[in-house]
Amino acid sequence: MIKVRDITEAKAIDLFTSQFGTNLVSRYEKFMEEVQELKEVFEEYLDAMNNSKFDMLPEIEEHLIDEFSDVQGTFTHLASLFDLYQQEMLHNCIDKVTGRMIDPNYKRFDKFELPDGTIVSMQHVPEFDDIDKIKSNKMPSAKHMYEIGKQG
Repeated sequence: MIKVRDITEAKAIDLFTSQFGTNLVSRYEKFMEEVQELKEVFEEYLDAMNNSKFDMLPEIEEHLIDEFSDVQGTFTHLASLFDLYQQEMLHNCIDKVTGRMIDPNYKRFDKFELPDGTIVSMQHVPEFDDIDKIKSNKMPSAKHMYEIGKQG
């Protein structure tokens, strides 16, 4: 599949890379921080709706838009570090949802069987031994590791 980045996506990725770098751990942490902020504002929105505080909604909705944008930006940048782009991911998501309409187990990756019959869960991924090494950006990027893997 051809990797497609539209001009806005490319501009965002280039900007975020120049401003924030490509360290996977720091970018993931930033993404999760933005998701938490979105969660908090969404809860504030639901509270306003449930308690008839309708006069607060315009300001909260403006804040929601800002947080959705932050999540989108950090997600776009993080995904690009794995050479993934919006259109491709949307197509994959649509494929999964429609595939599961036929087969509920379509593209479920949480468990798989090894040749020896052992069932392995993706939730049991070994922890990194040296998180400081990863945070200091001394570990190769996922894209670099992928390229090395393709060569071997």
